[in-house]
Amino acid sequence: MILSLLPPKTGLSRTLAEVFDVAYEQVDVVDLVKDISVEYSVNCIVSKVSGTFPWLLSFYLDFEVNDDLSIVVRLCAAFSCEALISNDENLDPYPMVLVNQSMEARIVNIDLERLEEDEAYVVCVM
Repeated sequence: MILSLLPPKTGLSRTLAEVFDVAYEQVDVVDLVKDISVEYSVNCIVSKVSGTFPWLLSFYLDFEVNDDLSIVVRLCAAFSCEALISNDENLDPYPMVLVNQSMEARIVNIDLERLEEDEAYVVCVM
């Protein structure tokens, strides 16, 4: 998941606890994969990228999530932001799904030139 906005780590941990319905103490936000721990139910790796969606979040959970889109919408609502997620219905990795806090989701294309040159996630204007 790639977000357009991100709160401080403390706010992120609390929001993730609420969204995933786990205790705050069961959430860990880290910068590197090597720092994740099986002691937590929710491990979130936060990576800074560039572009209009500069925050890449990777989740490692010790439980199954039945409705991924619901989680994304709840995070967008909590942070008042938009998110890009992979389009699992398409083998091409570049069309992505743009999700907002109003539960609107639409397929968008990523500017491949910006992604390759700057590792920037920028939605193409069509």
